[in-house]
Amino acid sequence: MNNEPETPSADIELSLESISNSEDLIKWLSDVDSSKIISDWLVGEGFSKWKVSLALKLLTPLVVSGRKHAVKLMKDATKKRLLKHVSHYEWIRGIVEKLKIFNAKNSQQTQAESELKEILSGKIARSAGDIEHRNLLSLELQADLKQFGMLDEIKDGLGSIIELLNPQPEFKYTYSENTERHKFIYRSQYIPFVGREAELKFLNEFLYNDELFRWQSVLGPGGVGKSRLGLEFCLRNGGAYRAGILEDINFKFENWKPNQPTLIVIDYASKDQERLIRVLEILSNRAPRFDYNVRVLLLDRDNSTHKLNELRDHADISRMIHSPPFLINESESEIAAGIFEFFYEVEAKEIPESWDDNLVKLREIDPLMRPLFAAYFSDARAKGGCGKECSRESLLLDVIKREDREFWKPSGVTEEDKALLALATIINGVPDFKNDNLLPACITSVSVLLHNTPRFKALNGQLQPDGERLQYIPSWEPDLVGELFVLDFLSDNIHTGAVSKFRSKILELAWSFQPQNTAAFLDRLGQDYLEHSTLSKVISLPDNSIKSASYFWSFLAVNLIRDYGNAGNLSKAEEVYAELKSLAHANSEISKISLMLCYALYNLSKFYVEADDLPKAEDMYVELKSLVKDFHDNLDTALIQAQAITNLMTAYGKSKHSDKAKKVYGELTPLVLAHGGSSRMVLEQVRATGNLLGAYCQAEELGKAERVYVELKSLLGDKPDSSVKAFEQSKGAFNLISAYVCTGEISKVEEVYAEIKSLVLDNPEISEIALMQSSAAFNLTIYYARVNERSKAKPLLQDMITIAKMFSDNNEIAELLSPFRI
Repeated sequence: MNNEPETPSADIELSLESISNSEDLIKWLSDVDSSKIISDWLVGEGFSKWKVSLALKLLTPLVVSGRKHAVKLMKDATKKRLLKHVSHYEWIRGIVEKLKIFNAKNSQQTQAESELKEILSGKIARSAGDIEHRNLLSLELQADLKQFGMLDEIKDGLGSIIELLNPQPEFKYTYSENTERHKFIYRSQYIPFVGREAELKFLNEFLYNDELFRWQSVLGPGGVGKSRLGLEFCLRNGGAYRAGILEDINFKFENWKPNQPTLIVIDYASKDQERLIRVLEILSNRAPRFDYNVRVLLLDRDNSTHKLNELRDHADISRMIHSPPFLINESESEIAAGIFEFFYEVEAKEIPESWDDNLVKLREIDPLMRPLFAAYFSDARAKGGCGKECSRESLLLDVIKREDREFWKPSGVTEEDKALLALATIINGVPDFKNDNLLPACITSVSVLLHNTPRFKALNGQLQPDGERLQYIPSWEPDLVGELFVLDFLSDNIHTGAVSKFRSKILELAWSFQPQNTAAFLDRLGQDYLEHSTLSKVISLPDNSIKSASYFWSFLAVNLIRDYGNAGNLSKAEEVYAELKSLAHANSEISKISLMLCYALYNLSKFYVEADDLPKAEDMYVELKSLVKDFHDNLDTALIQAQAITNLMTAYGKSKHSDKAKKVYGELTPLVLAHGGSSRMVLEQVRATGNLLGAYCQAEELGKAERVYVELKSLLGDKPDSSVKAFEQSKGAFNLISAYVCTGEISKVEEVYAEIKSLVLDNPEISEIALMQSSAAFNLTIYYARVNERSKAKPLLQDMITIAKMFSDNNEIAELLSPFRI
């Protein structure tokens, strides 16, 4: 006789509702570490491990989505289907009842809760079992089934389980040995995760909302902790979401259907920008058909902002839900202090009353106080090293020397072995090719090292079971150390002047085997070691016979020109441009290389504008304009020319050449006519119009400036539809007010100032627009005070005070008040 309720799904829904309003239990289930404790407890209560794993996977989204005021992690129809599915299994009902008991115990401060707090605070090391479990949660369900051998045990539920077995994106194995040797690798989690509350709060808001699909980028310099933040974010939400770092961006998302809420982290996101754009397009288009929420988190270097900004402006994905890049430019002192304390405790060294002296020295070594350098410096200081002469490069070189002293030499590692490690670091790992002929005699092959276990292990060689990933030598981590190792290993002998015997061979192999990874590595090398004496020899144009490398090197060349330009080294930027120009002429059939040449010319023109070298900037623009003609109706090249026009107009405005500004502005017209439907082209037209207005204001041609301001407003409409456009109008209004003040023609000032105030009210979170209003108010206040019209100055001063309170952390706005001694 069947004793089950007539509506089993309603019955289990009531059971879930009884625990869904417990915020504590939701936190336990959502977090990977705490869900491990629940899992172990349930296994201890007599449930099979596979049942616990599957039940938590199915129940967690239901519990989280069932709380009051909860976000939707899944569609309502999916929730009903899941409830019906789980209601068929008595053992899942049993687990729900156990969760009720666990929740009651949790409210009474159980021993498990204390254990969780100790684990999360770093007092208890995460065991291999924890690592295995966390990794398990990130694997596909079919891997769970294979591992636990559960198919024979649940034949009655096989149909429902097969429904869940659609291919899921594979996540990287994101854990490293928790050992002294690997302590600086973020995946080992050897160093406690400290601070980052603001970052985690922002990411949680991104993760937990009702949108089916969102993407977000987090940018920062190498060593600032982006990857560790991404890993911790996955761990803290790995119960509610299937979360991990994507192994292969070429996964076929075209046919993908998420089988639970999914968080996909893509590290070095801009490395393959074309594929990334395609992935975001696919996910955006398919999202309405998803049953569960999907989030994509992009991690990249901070000087990749321009690339990821292009994603935001890209016509096909601009409609997606996303926020501007979250920038992590430096770390707080509390993070460095926490790292200092950890390493002093490890060395059993007395904790000083203050870390001030160490923090001052750390900032001298690395002004950004990045966690990676804080860790290297803290470790050295705790061991009694790193004195006055300690520097960023000496810290990293000490790591390389210690590796050589403690692991390589004792294991008999040869120079040829190091050459293999250098190649692996460049191309992101060297596998066992099963064919020694692929590598020259000066580079040891993986198959040879497999017969010498000590040397293989000394190079962190990875052994994998047959039928899975091949044995391979991985790249040296962290990035900054691996990059410096490659540079030093490929350097010429400073004592004898002898040319490196490895450099040409390793680079030739790298460009042949993995041109994209090689270009990405050399790009990071340029970002981190731009002044290194060997850099120019390593990044030079590869042999023309390696055709596959040409396209990727052209990307690298554009980024190098940008890096050199930002550093003020325009002679080096021109050297790279000359090589790129030669490559483009030799490969005229590859249009994408010519496109890169356009980007390079735009960058050079921009840098010469910034250097006040207007003749050189004009030369670069003329060459760019000639090249763009070959692309006919190509939007990308039209945008490059439009951006170059905008930059030139800035220079013409500063030099009061309003006639030249007007002339070059006229060259924008055919571009707008051809591509007026593009939101990016419209935005560039707005910027150029604003610059023309600025040029007329600088030249004190107020009649023309007023007409252009009217034109600018007509482009924007009654209310600008983006903060960028609103800022352009506020900048135009500020320029016009400044011109009125300079000429004393202020009869129309109040009308224009009111328009800036309106823009600030419509965009209260945009400090740049508020700065325009505050700057305009400042100029007008000074003017009214000078002509003794204090009654008009007083409300303007009050406006400045109000804005300063709204943006209390903006120094530029605060400084405008300083002359008034407020």
